[in-house]
Amino acid sequence: MNVYNFDFNLRQVVINGLKVKDLENKYERTDYLYCIDNGLDYDDDAHKLIGYKLETYKSLYISDLEHIFNLYCEKEDIDLDDLKLHYSQEIKK
Repeated sequence: MNVYNFDFNLRQVVINGLKVKDLENKYERTDYLYCIDNGLDYDDDAHKLIGYKLETYKSLYISDLEHIFNLYCEKEDIDLDDLKLHYSQEIKK
């Protein structure tokens, strides 16, 4: 297992997770009802832009988590395909 890859991916998970939280807060504060309730001007374009960024960072966060998981499985010599098969059968029960 390449320690650099693990450290890099762990760093990315933390950074992107923080970015997702920040964008979620901004997205909620630009919501139409939030703006109306607090006497703020609603900007639909700004709300949509933050929503697009939020979805992008969520995708990056999930991708980074998958990389960490793959590196962990590689380190522990876990066959990911067997693991997926096992849990897909568990879900069907």
